[in-house]
Amino acid sequence: MYLSSLQLQNFRNYRSLDISFEKTGALFYGDNGAGKTNIIEAVYFLSLGRSQRGASKTDMIHTGCNEAYVEGVYENTGDSSQASISIGFSRDRKIIMKRDNQRVYKLSEFIIQSNVITFGPQDIMLIYGDPSDRRRFIDILLSQVREEYLGNLIQYRKNLINRNKLLSANPDDSSINIYEEKMAEYGSEIFAERMKLFDFISPHFSEYYSTIARNGNVGTVQYKPSIKGDVFEKAQWREMFHTKLKERRKRDIALGYSSVGPHRDDCIFFINNRPVKFYGSQGECRIMAFSLRLCSLLYLEKEKPGNKIILIDDAFAELDKGKGGNIFPLIQNRGQLFITTHSKDEALFKELPRFSINNSKVLSV
Repeated sequence: MYLSSLQLQNFRNYRSLDISFEKTGALFYGDNGAGKTNIIEAVYFLSLGRSQRGASKTDMIHTGCNEAYVEGVYENTGDSSQASISIGFSRDRKIIMKRDNQRVYKLSEFIIQSNVITFGPQDIMLIYGDPSDRRRFIDILLSQVREEYLGNLIQYRKNLINRNKLLSANPDDSSINIYEEKMAEYGSEIFAERMKLFDFISPHFSEYYSTIARNGNVGTVQYKPSIKGDVFEKAQWREMFHTKLKERRKRDIALGYSSVGPHRDDCIFFINNRPVKFYGSQGECRIMAFSLRLCSLLYLEKEKPGNKIILIDDAFAELDKGKGGNIFPLIQNRGQLFITTHSKDEALFKELPRFSINNSKVLSV
């Protein structure tokens, strides 16, 4: 399915916007601050219930307003059937999600419908940023594919929070054993899915890096779980994790938090076996981030066949034209493209319909 129309009310700088799209997508051009990225953000928000920029919902509500509304109509290219998705949210944290006017109460049910991938300047944080940035990338991707993954993640975090509370307030409470058992149970499911994901990603990541960089260097990525060992079966890992939690309890009491588990995992990037975060140039790090995003697109194509929505927010701005030209063929014809740029004459995307954005007005040109 592709996004055929988008309606915004009190979203960012748009008091009201109603725009239609072709199945190829659209290119939005205009000056900085005109509102190009806000449209990309709205499409992403409609797919995953969150901002790709990490903004809060209140940040996305137009200044002086108490609530905002985003709605999109998706059309099936095969039989012209349609689906309407909408999210309304307010400053008092109320949120209403609907599909075809039917209320959706669980975020996992909402996300599982999503087929969106985003590329943007903030992707550099996948390389330079904290491990939490990389875990967020992993968790969002897996949640789009498996509803149960998000459910396991939510349950894991609940038990993690409860264990941490007891570590600080009442470490002798016997109920800490129950929380550790549940952390091991849900954590083993999370670990298993992450391992399968990186088994798929790793070889493709190296191929994409080589295709884009074309400098003879070898780019690799490795999943780095906080629990080290040669155990890969889910039941074995669960038992090992449970044992680690008990062994580290005294240390964790002193620290005041749980020091081991999926919430401490990471992934590491290398160029020629050297950590790129410390030895790579900014250009190399951006190519690494592009390669990772392309892997996520490939993974979605494998797990969820059908049209993808690809959001590219000024993503090529920090690369030379040669590298941008190497990336475009890897994205072309793989879904509905939404691009932001400063120039309507952007040559790489000449087949896309153009929209000019100026002072919160969007005009087809």
